[in-house]
Amino acid sequence: MRNKNDEDFVPHLEKIREKEKEKLQKTFEVVFGKNTSSIKENSRDMKKKIYIYGFISAVVILLITYFLK
Repeated sequence: MRNKNDEDFVPHLEKIREKEKEKLQKTFEVVFGKNTSSIKENSRDMKKKIYIYGFISAVVILLITYFLK
């Protein structure tokens, strides 16, 4: 037995996907910016921060490991 809700499920799923897509786009714009130049600049800055913090974390872990031996 199928009810009306089963038939309406697909359109609701499409609406949910559209809403999620809009939320994702708005979040992307908040983080990276709206135009391509700000996206490039912000992504470059974020990449630098990730590399710097990763390097610092690796050095700290190595120093802790070295001093605990």
